[in-house]
Amino acid sequence: SRYGFYEDYPDYHRSPRIIYRGSEDKILINPPGQEPVKPSDELLKLIVPPLMMVGVTVLITLIQPRGIYILATVGMSITTMIFSIRGFIKNRKKYKADKKERVDLYRLYLKDKVKELTRLEREQKEGMHYHFPTVLELTDLVESYNHRIYEKTPLHFDFLYYRLGLGKMPTSYDLKYGQQERSGKKDALEEEGYALYSRHKKIPDMPIPANLSHGPVGYIGPRNLVLEQLQLLVMQLATFHSYHDVQFITILPEEEKEQW
Repeated sequence: SRYGFYEDYPDYHRSPRIIYRGSEDKILINPPGQEPVKPSDELLKLIVPPLMMVGVTVLITLIQPRGIYILATVGMSITTMIFSIRGFIKNRKKYKADKKERVDLYRLYLKDKVKELTRLEREQKEGMHYHFPTVLELTDLVESYNHRIYEKTPLHFDFLYYRLGLGKMPTSYDLKYGQQERSGKKDALEEEGYALYSRHKKIPDMPIPANLSHGPVGYIGPRNLVLEQLQLLVMQLATFHSYHDVQFITILPEEEKEQW
């Protein structure tokens, strides 16, 4: 044989099994806080009344001079106008600062969420690839008489499970978006949060499991592809299930015997 046998072969004992389960945590992605309200005051409305007062006062002075009363009125009007302009500028600066702070804080929050979701996805994907390895990995397990051979028993949750291929799978953890009803108003920042949620609802390139415990399974398609898939199924079941638990009865056309 081209395989090297270990000492005491074929004496083989099952080792305690390692089972990787995906996280079942509840993960919530919150939408951003409310947008700061843009100041509704207009500069013209703030400065026109004081200017009108100054103009009227000057006109009255030309007709009937009143000395210090006129100066006081003009001074108060100019002071009112200055403070109005100052308040206008201050409100605009505060609005811009609040708007920038909202964006910066929420994007920092999303960055942390990306790290958390990436870690959870990686752990779930690694666990699934461990329990449902590729054909090459299965071959290595068998050739090295790995301790994982016959590791699945009727008591295990994945007894008679096998890998069909790769595809998208839902997350094992409960991922939700914090805003139940999204308003029709467009908010670019809120859309970033929802886009993150949408991207991470399913994990790509995951082994898609199927099982034989729920009833008969059949394959339909080109004969060569059907045979290939059946051989992959048998290889997986024979590697992880003991001949005491699973027995194979092969019925096939005699001309296909060489393909097995």
